Amino acid sequence: MSTSFEIVDNTPHPREIKHEQNRRRLRWARIGLSVVTVAIGLTVLGTAAQGKRIFADSILPDSFNLPPLWPTDLDLRGTNAVMSAGGLIAMMYLGFLCLNAILMCCHFFTFENYLFAIVASISLVLSVIAVSLSEATDKSATAPTIRNWSCNLRNVVSTGAADFGKACSVTKASQDVAIVLLVLQVCTTAVAALGFWRESLMKKWRISVRHSKWAGTPDSPQP
Repeated sequence: MSTSFEIVDNTPHPREIKHEQNRRRLRWARIGLSVVTVAIGLTVLGTAAQGKRIFADSILPDSFNLPPLWPTDLDLRGTNAVMSAGGLIAMMYLGFLCLNAILMCCHFFTFENYLFAIVASISLVLSVIAVSLSEATDKSATAPTIRNWSCNLRNVVSTGAADFGKACSVTKASQDVAIVLLVLQVCTTAVAALGFWRESLMKKWRISVRHSKWAGTPDSPQP
């Protein structure tokens, strides 16, 4: 009585190995972009909040009987939008980094990509709204904003909390960094799309390999 043994080759296909390498690269790209986004989002929040604080601290009470330093119809929508977007985006990416640290231990790559795509998409929308509203209110002739009012008076010698030069510089910085944040969100969305595209290609390749085995063909598709 003879016994036959079948040797099964469990060596991963070169394409599988390359796919895992690409997954790791994308993972570190997502982590790097997230860390940079948190830093930039906090910068947007801090600079916009500083400009608004200068405005709030320099409002003269009615008991002073002096001309107001700021117009009563000052439009704060742009500043509030930039502050909110910077803070929310920073919090979302910080939450993603915390969850991603757990998911990395469990090797849930697909779920990581879905989570990153959701965060990137929401952040992109928030950035577009914040930058658009900030630019629109600055160019509007209806009511002045902290930025254009303080920049018009930046050469005026001011004392105490009414530092128009500083208010001008920090509000300009907040809007410039908000534009950088918007561009960064376009990049993060592209990285998320790249992850889905690579997974889709790999899924199609695995299906074709499976069909070739079912059909009894000796060779699997080449990468």
